[in-house]
Amino acid sequence: MLGAGATIVGYECDGCDFTSRDGLPYPTGEDGTPATFTILGTAPAAHFTRTTAARPPKPHEPAEDEFIAGRLFGTRDPAAVERIAHGHAVLGSYTSAGGGTVVTSGCTDWAHGLAGRDPQVERITANVLDRLG
Repeated sequence: MLGAGATIVGYECDGCDFTSRDGLPYPTGEDGTPATFTILGTAPAAHFTRTTAARPPKPHEPAEDEFIAGRLFGTRDPAAVERIAHGHAVLGSYTSAGGGTVVTSGCTDWAHGLAGRDPQVERITANVLDRLG
């Protein structure tokens, strides 16, 4: 459980649409993720709902999941909300068209793992810096 002790995946994360083949995740590319993106790890993630929000929305306000469904699909109906109910933070890398290496931790709290001296987070960070340095 990479970074679990330091909670490196918290309130905000980035992911991509993916499918599984032979037990491994592969990006579908349907969301614009490059075909050369290699998924190295995932963590389950979900938007805040009316019942999970730290500050529940007022009855006339949308919850986070309803707001996002409305922006993406033009409706906040339950079917649209269900489409985005489950997602993943995704750790991975790819080589850009210009030849540069892009690495994403999939989270905004990677620094928590470094500050907490998580040995796996430190090793991955060192590996990336060694490879790109």
